[in-house]
Amino acid sequence: MQYKKTDMKILLIEPPFERFIGQRCEWYPIGLTSIATLLHEHGYTTKVYNAEHDNSLRYINTEVYLNSYNRYKECLNDDGNYILQEIIHAITEFDPDVVGISVKSVKIPVTIKIAEICKRINKNIIVVTGGFHATNRPEDLLRSEHIDIVVRGEGEETFLQLVNSISSGSHGFDNINGISFKGTDGAIINTRDRELMGALDNIPFPMRELIWGYEKYAPEQLGWIMTSRGCPYDCAYCNSKTIWNRRVRFVSLDRIFEEIRYLKKAFNATHITFMDDSFTVNRKRILEFCKMLIEQKIGITWSCLTRADLVDEEIVRRMKAAGCVKFDIGIESGSERIQKLINKGIDFSDVRRASDIFKKCGMFWTGFFMMGFPTETKDDILKTLSFMKEVRPNWVYLSIFTPYPGSKFYDMAKNDAMISDDEDKSSFSHQSPNNCFSKDISNEAFRAITKVMFKEFNSYNNSLASLLRRAQSRKYHKDPKNFIHDVRKALSWLKN
Repeated sequence: MQYKKTDMKILLIEPPFERFIGQRCEWYPIGLTSIATLLHEHGYTTKVYNAEHDNSLRYINTEVYLNSYNRYKECLNDDGNYILQEIIHAITEFDPDVVGISVKSVKIPVTIKIAEICKRINKNIIVVTGGFHATNRPEDLLRSEHIDIVVRGEGEETFLQLVNSISSGSHGFDNINGISFKGTDGAIINTRDRELMGALDNIPFPMRELIWGYEKYAPEQLGWIMTSRGCPYDCAYCNSKTIWNRRVRFVSLDRIFEEIRYLKKAFNATHITFMDDSFTVNRKRILEFCKMLIEQKIGITWSCLTRADLVDEEIVRRMKAAGCVKFDIGIESGSERIQKLINKGIDFSDVRRASDIFKKCGMFWTGFFMMGFPTETKDDILKTLSFMKEVRPNWVYLSIFTPYPGSKFYDMAKNDAMISDDEDKSSFSHQSPNNCFSKDISNEAFRAITKVMFKEFNSYNNSLASLLRRAQSRKYHKDPKNFIHDVRKALSWLKN
């Protein structure tokens, strides 16, 4: 079949996982919306369907999350589940020629389910998948008879070339770099890797209007921005480098301000969440960004993610003056041995210094921790709890280590026979109670210490001391909206 561009319809789907468990998700799929925007600018009818979004859900604490985890597989096995029925309705109503699905490891089962639904509705729908897992192990997706093509690496240019090829009636994809597909004999064909794009300003920023039901999103849920791609570090648990090659590319400051003004004008967004891997990795750039924010009187608050060794008092004060209200800092472990093993490249003095700076400057910060690393012992895990209480973030978040394909720890766990390539990936989540990838602690002992750790972290977040520190740093007396937001979140957790 040959199409005209105006006839081609592409539906890009963020599959559900958190929503099956009952967790509220505040974000929109930036990557899919970026691809959709590029396709839209080239004349294709495109929509993004975020099956994770449901504002009727509340936040659930991590103890409840652990206990609810098995609902994921239960929902997948129930064809009458209302979330799956909504997806069926969206595909049927939009009637796409191509469906693209973003895949994280844990979402492989639901991705295959959605692909099956697509083919059941219309066997001619071309199903394409992409994302970090698809990039590192395309065969995990192409084992399914319902998935036709995998996009590897950065998706915009590859997906556009693929859709152009389909619209022209071409049946050969060998000349498209960065894809994998099945040949006529069923063997998987991997074309050459695609080079990373040049200037990020060459692709349009994501048009939120292309998101299905965008009117139902709160302004801050649409205010997530990526101002760079890539991370120069080499953490053993992370597979970021398999797409970004440890290279950081930046969006120009003028372009960032253009996107912020668009969000303010179109959606009345007053808070921006910057999703860069390490927002302050280029100190000079961030200081200039803050200067422009102050001079242009944009009138937003914002938050970011960065590293403890990439903050100092001057940059925190400048960022605060420019409207920054929160830092997210990855700490991971309180064990010196584990810190060396994960190769994060920070030491405890960096974290202590950053904590002191945040306290001195009155800056709210969240500390992110992880447990269950390869060779980690119960003593190592308890050191993480002790260090968390020493540096005292305003909020803490605990994850369970998951070995993602493409990371050093995935290979380590595989060599130790802790995992196999073809095993069920439904437990590959940072909050899966089924994960235990350390040979030095039994599954039973790990589950027991997991319950203790999550209870301790939840108690810390809900303690009076934490609430008072939060009130001081969030300046409730100056911005009542912060108070209302935090009270709603706390009540959601306490109801659990």
